[in-house]
Amino acid sequence: MLSTFYTVTINRIVGSGDSAGFVDSTPVQQYMVSGLTPNTLVDSMNKTRANIRYKNIIENLQSMGNIYVPEVDSDGGINSSPTAITLTLEIERGDDILTTQDELNSGEYLYGIAAIKRCVARGLMETRSDYTYSVYDPTMTTANINGVNAGSAVRHGSFVTTFNIHGLVANLSDGEAACSVSKVV
Repeated sequence: MLSTFYTVTINRIVGSGDSAGFVDSTPVQQYMVSGLTPNTLVDSMNKTRANIRYKNIIENLQSMGNIYVPEVDSDGGINSSPTAITLTLEIERGDDILTTQDELNSGEYLYGIAAIKRCVARGLMETRSDYTYSVYDPTMTTANINGVNAGSAVRHGSFVTTFNIHGLVANLSDGEAACSVSKVV
């Protein structure tokens, strides 16, 4: 069976604290390859949260079968959240695999576009507490050489820390409302 394609657009959801960062497919390290670094540790942690949320969404989608993301369109930057993120999905075995359980209606299932929207909503709702991850810290520090202040230096590299990633929506209905899905013909 031939692959089918869908476009999924997730509109920006503004959060703060552990809910900051929205969704972004590009990790901090990939921005750094282009010479861009986060302004602050908070910016770096928000971008890391956004990237982990993206991975959560993809994992939820791939729970239905072989679903690939050949294209992502986003206007976000290293220090800013995108206004929307658009994913092109390739469904390897066609529409028949797009099936997921409907946790709002016991014993029922969702198919096609409704199944895609539910998987995205689950990813947007997911919360992870005490998540251990590597985060880049651009903080300026004072370098001391043999007890003498040698000036400020950017701390290069990442460190492993534990932090929380809160969901962007409170329920599945809000998550489904935040995204639109259309089949590419």
